[in-house]
Amino acid sequence: AIYPRYINAAVKQCDGRRIGKQHCPTNPTIQEIAEHLKKLYKEGQIVIEEKKRYPRSAVEQHDIGRVKINKIEGKNKYQLLKEVAESILAEKTELINKQIAAA
Repeated sequence: AIYPRYINAAVKQCDGRRIGKQHCPTNPTIQEIAEHLKKLYKEGQIVIEEKKRYPRSAVEQHDIGRVKINKIEGKNKYQLLKEVAESILAEKTELINKQIAAA
């Protein structure tokens, strides 16, 4: 399972972030995570669970949902999280650069 908190740059590591801040987007949604998982791993079985919550933040409204994916051969969870986070971050950076260029 991947909770948005695992790859959120706004969250401290002691509060649940699993990878370095430099690789993380700020406040990713479960829809963004699922979309990028589908792009990166077409063979993966992806399930969005919107009613689930990260156990240590069960009362926080903005931290709702998780994405489940079956194991991918040759990848551990850290590698999976890093690839998804970097993919989301690259897309957000590209979008910001386009907006700046258009202004």
